[in-house]
Amino acid sequence: MKKCDHIAIVVFDLESAISKWKKLLQLNPSAIEDMISEKVKVCFFRLDNIKIELVWPYEENETLRKRGEGIAHFCLESDDIHSDFNRLKEKYTLTSSAPTQGADGKEVFFVHPKSLGRVLVEFSSSKTS
Repeated sequence: MKKCDHIAIVVFDLESAISKWKKLLQLNPSAIEDMISEKVKVCFFRLDNIKIELVWPYEENETLRKRGEGIAHFCLESDDIHSDFNRLKEKYTLTSSAPTQGADGKEVFFVHPKSLGRVLVEFSSSKTS
């Protein structure tokens, strides 16, 4: 792991959240990405050493809707996503059977919160695919 790549925050009003974070950080966000397979729309505010990801769940995304607004997960950057996946699948419960295509054009996987004291951790490739 090199660094913490981003912190994801669930919001129920994406436009309002973008406006608030834009004023707070004095930055413009990335374009909104529609992650249809994940039933979310996301955008990023890129700081020097970390990104803030705003995550708006579709109405049918019951998992995120139930959890409510707030910090959803943090993401660690991986130099070798497949090696990290294979190493961690032996020790933790993962949410997928292989890394998948995530936001920002990167491969990702998640360690299930039941493995880490109710904390959802994402691993993201350091390179876009």
